[in-house]
Formats: sequence, structure tokens, C-alpha cells
Amino acid sequence: MADLANKRCPRCGKRPLDARLVQCPDCRVPFEYESAPATPALTPAQMAAVTRHVLGSWKLWLALLAVVGVAMVGVVEFVNVRSQSLRDEAAAAQLVDSNALATKIDAGISNRIETEFQKPEIEAAIARAASGRAGEILTNEVWASLDEFRGKMQAASAQLTKTTNDLAVLSNTVHQAQIAAAQLAAAVPGDPTFLALVNQTVTRDGTDYDLAMFFKPSNNKPPGTVELIAGTYRQTARIVNFTAQNVDEVDPPVMNDLGDAAKLKFTASRSDTQVEVDLVLSAPTLVKVTGDQLAEELTLPVAVDQMQLPMVNR
Repeated sequence: MADLANKRCPRCGKRPLDARLVQCPDCRVPFEYESAPATPALTPAQMAAVTRHVLGSWKLWLALLAVVGVAMVGVVEFVNVRSQSLRDEAAAAQLVDSNALATKIDAGISNRIETEFQKPEIEAAIARAASGRAGEILTNEVWASLDEFRGKMQAASAQLTKTTNDLAVLSNTVHQAQIAAAQLAAAVPGDPTFLALVNQTVTRDGTDYDLAMFFKPSNNKPPGTVELIAGTYRQTARIVNFTAQNVDEVDPPVMNDLGDAAKLKFTASRSDTQVEVDLVLSAPTLVKVTGDQLAEELTLPVAVDQMQLPMVNR
């Protein structure tokens, strides 16, 4: 009943008829207490009994010890972390001071050395030492290299002279062969067909050199079966390939063991088409091409300005 008398609707002022109601059935507003219920106060004897009961509980003291232990661990850890941080800061500051001092000392030493080297007597001593060293290097190294180079130049000059003589002999031999061929052609009845060189080109194919020779028949008759032999000057290059185009049939080339000579056989049955013979070489050289069906023996240069002459035997 005390609870019902203490409740009132703040809007209409009605009191609840049932203690279980929490809001006014008419206004739908929660009931409010007119005044807070009075809390019974404890007597001194009751307060003393409660205090004795609380202080005598071992659970309270255990909880207090746990809280104090955790607090002490936290304090110790904080002190350790702060001490390490202070030590790190002190070490970093000392390192910065040391680096600055070392930089300052290095700069002072460098300036001192530069000043000393700028003195006239030091510069004169360095110049004398450099001059003596340069003379020693020229005496021990350069002159020996110059002597070796002079010897190689003399050997190359001798080889070039010999090569020129060989080419002159080769040209004379070719001329004699041409005369002999002309005489033979005059002695043989009929008019045989020869292949005459009308053009030649040299192209670079990677590291190789391609010599293309273009032939035409000497008359209106087809060349028929043709055999050609090609060789390089003193093994200065290897024959990589030897073939013919614009022909009816061509056999694979036959090469010697050293690879500096090869034979090619093909058949050409047309007289109105130029025959192309391709000779692929590994390096610059002089090429000699012979064959009974050629109008003349051929000696053709292949990038001779880049040709490596064979060494002269001493």
C-alpha cells in the first residue's frame, strides 16, 4: 500500500489501483514516485559487524595482494622501458657528437694536406718524381712495344710484297691459259659454249661473305653440264657453301678436308637466262674459280681491304 500511495501519474495525477502497473492506463505515461523511498540507516553496532566481516575475509586480502603485485610489475616494467629509452637517446646523442667530431677532424686533416701539397717545393718534387716515372715507363714498356710493332709492320710489308708477286704470277698464268684456250678453241671444229662472267657482287651475311657471280652463255647454245672448282688464297677463308641458281639441276658441293677448296656440278639447258653461282666464305679473301666451261679462269677479290694476310715464317 505504501508503494501505491507513493506512485502518481505526472499528467492526470491518478494513483495506480494495482501495484504491478508501471504506467497510467488512461494517459499511457509511466508512474512517478512522489519521493524516494527512505533507506533504512545502519546502527553503529551493525556497521561494526559489517566491517569485521569484510576485513576478516581472506578473499579480500588475496584480491588486494593481486592488485598490488600487478601494479608493482607494471611500475617496474615502465621504469625499465623508460631507462632503456633514456640510454638509447644518450647513445644516439653521443654517436652524433662523435661523427661530427670525426668529420671536423677529417676536414681539418684534408685542408692541412691540401695546403702542404700546394707548397712550391712539394709540387716540384712531385713533378720530378712523375717525370722520372714516365721516363721509366717509356723505357721499359713503350719502346719495347714500338720495336715489336715495327717488326710486325716489316713482316706485313714483306708479306704484301710477296702477295703482289704471287698475284702477278697468277695473272700471267691466267693470261697464258686464256691464250691456250683461244688456240684450243680455234683448233677444235664447231663453236663450243662457254660461260662468261658479266657481273659480280659481294654482300655480308652475318659473319660470312656471299660472292654472287653472274654468267651468260657465249653463244645461243645452252651450257649443258658445268663443273666449277673454287679455292681461297692460302687458306685465309673457309668455303661455307657453293651452289648455283637459275639452273635445271645442281649437285651438293664437294669440299676438301681443309674447307678452302670445293667443286660444284650443275646442269643448265637454257641459253637466254643468266646463271648465278653463289660462293659463301667465312672471311675476306681472294677467290680463284676454274672450269672447262668458263671462258676464262677467274680471280676475284672478296673484301680484300679487310683481309688478314697469313704470317711470314721467320
